[in-house]
Amino acid sequence: MTKRGRQVKLDAKVQARMVKAIRLGMRYEDAAKYAGISLRTWARYKARAELGEEPYASLLAAVKEAETEGMMACLEAIERAYQQRDWKAAAWILERRHGWWPNAMITNRIEEQGPSMDLTTDEGRAEVIAALQALPVELLTAALVDGDRPEA
Repeated sequence: MTKRGRQVKLDAKVQARMVKAIRLGMRYEDAAKYAGISLRTWARYKARAELGEEPYASLLAAVKEAETEGMMACLEAIERAYQQRDWKAAAWILERRHGWWPNAMITNRIEEQGPSMDLTTDEGRAEVIAALQALPVELLTAALVDGDRPEA
């Protein structure tokens, strides 16, 4: 007598594709699609994995490991860029890891001075100029000169 019910889609190919996609940085939804399963199926697999049910627990462990390996690969690439004197790589680490953000410093200074900068008034424009003058020259230069500006 054969079992009836939903056929399990989890096999070695699904697991390998899911792990590869996650390692490369895909979101779960996209990784599931790449692996040939729906996001809903992934959620069911994950729920069963959290109950310790095999082969789902092994899949989840492999996905979590791939996630960590992917993060490490990205951070190593950022570190290599930083070693080659790319200040943006160092800024990225400061932003993400240490919560540092130049705009937060500007906002704090502006909030200490008043609730907002109204660019339609001379006083508001003076506040903007003062805030910009407080920034490091290399940051302003990079913002104005680098090709990193969004296209209009």
